[in-house]
Amino acid sequence: MVRAINVVFKKLMMWHVGDKMQAMMTKFKNWCGMPNVMGAIDDIHIAITKVFDVFAKNYYYHKIEGYSIVAQVMVDNQMFFTNVYVGLLGSVNDNQFLRKSWLYRHTL
Repeated sequence: MVRAINVVFKKLMMWHVGDKMQAMMTKFKNWCGMPNVMGAIDDIHIAITKVFDVFAKNYYYHKIEGYSIVAQVMVDNQMFFTNVYVGLLGSVNDNQFLRKSWLYRHTL
């Protein structure tokens, strides 16, 4: 499933660079008054069947009291996906997830 999501979204997403990135930041500033914003980001836990191995506890997400993997998505001001990162363990918190993502590594 993770592989399929990554393949499909890779074909549909567009990462803004150069003039398009500047235009996107201008649109966000006009829309919400925040300068230098390229998009809105959030993550979601995708429920999975319990993993039956020694690493099962790493997939356990206490808020849903079940097992999950995490997906992080970023959208532009028109709600089009510009980045999707899927597949980290459900026990990973938001801060850890962001720091492991492509967005964090490539936008600093």
